[in-house]
This record gives sequence, structure tokens and C-alpha cells, in this order.
Amino acid sequence: LAGVAADWTPRQVDSAIGRSSIGTLQSMTGPSRTDPALRQSLQSDFRALAGTAGFATNGVRFLIVDGRRIGANALAVPGGYVLLTDQLIARAQSRDEIVGVLAHELGHLHHRHGVEKLYRAAALSAALYLLIGGDGGLGGLAGLGTGVVTSAYSRDMEREADAYAVRLLQRTSYDPTAFGRLLVRLERETGSDTPGLMRSHPVSQERLDRIQALAAD
Repeated sequence: LAGVAADWTPRQVDSAIGRSSIGTLQSMTGPSRTDPALRQSLQSDFRALAGTAGFATNGVRFLIVDGRRIGANALAVPGGYVLLTDQLIARAQSRDEIVGVLAHELGHLHHRHGVEKLYRAAALSAALYLLIGGDGGLGGLAGLGTGVVTSAYSRDMEREADAYAVRLLQRTSYDPTAFGRLLVRLERETGSDTPGLMRSHPVSQERLDRIQALAAD
């Protein structure tokens, strides 16, 4: 039902949620310290990738920031924002890995997963309200920006974004499996969770195997 609701939600709602989310992120991050030439090059890569995916030129924005509290991470924010941290750029071993992550985040935007997970959270809050009464269950609905930033995607959402990324990257010269290797390597380096507050990319060898199988089809 959350997915259906997201599909029927007007696009201007995404923009409103996005503005709230970016405000939250600004309190957690800082100006990028990545080399300006590399940032400019990645911006060009992103514009080309988004164009291949069919996004309007002014429909998406790519932000590179110092991750600070969120560490090595990437995030798609409703309203057309994709955020990438310096720390994740530093951990990547190739341009293919970075571009693959960007393709994955475009998948979240395409499927409007950010809006969908807010509907899921709203349903849970409503259930809590009915169970415990008062405003304890509904109080969290006001902080939409915080909800987008801190809540995790479901496994199904991650699989959809992975599949989208593979299909998109197969239309380019980039390796469609590289981003899966990056995620698994991060897991091995930092433990069971992807680094950073968001933890929006639960990964495993099984996930990489699925990405490689999709690329082989």
C-alpha cells in the first residue's frame, strides 16, 4: 500500500520533503574537501548518467559533501537530490564503483523509495497511536526530513535499486557490478553495517552474487 500511495502522490510533495531532508543533512555534513577537479569530473559523470536514465536536466541535483556524522555514504533524497560523501569517494577503488553507487541512488529516485518509506513509517506511527493512545505514535510524523535521512530502505527497495542500476550501467561503458564489490568491501572493513548514520545499504556476498547474476542476463 505504501508503494501505491507513493505512486499517487503529487511530485511537488517530493520537492517539499526534499527541502526538509536537505536541511537536516546540512546539520550533519560540511563543505566537500574532495579535489575540485575530481568533483567537477564526477558532476559531469552524474549528468551524463542521469541523462542516459531519462531524467530531465533540471530534475536532479548532485551534491558532494564532507560526510562528518554520516561517514562513507550516499543518499537519494525525494525531489531529485543525490548526495555523495567525500569519505565514500576516498574508499572507492575506481570510477566504476562511484558511478555505480550513483546509478543505484538514481534507482531510488526513479522508484520514489524515499516517499514510500515515509508512508511505511506513517503507517507504523498510526498503529502505535491506536495501541498506546495519546500523540506518542504520531509525534514523529512532523519530522519528515529526519525520517528520510535516518530510516533504512527495505530489502525489496534495495533490490529494485540494484536492478535499476545494473540495467542503467549496461547502457554505458561502466562495469555494472563494480558498485556491489564496493559495498561488500565496505562491509568487510567496517562490520555488518554500512558506515554512517543512515545504514541504508545492508549488504552481503549474497547481494553481490545477485548483482552479478543480473549483469550476466
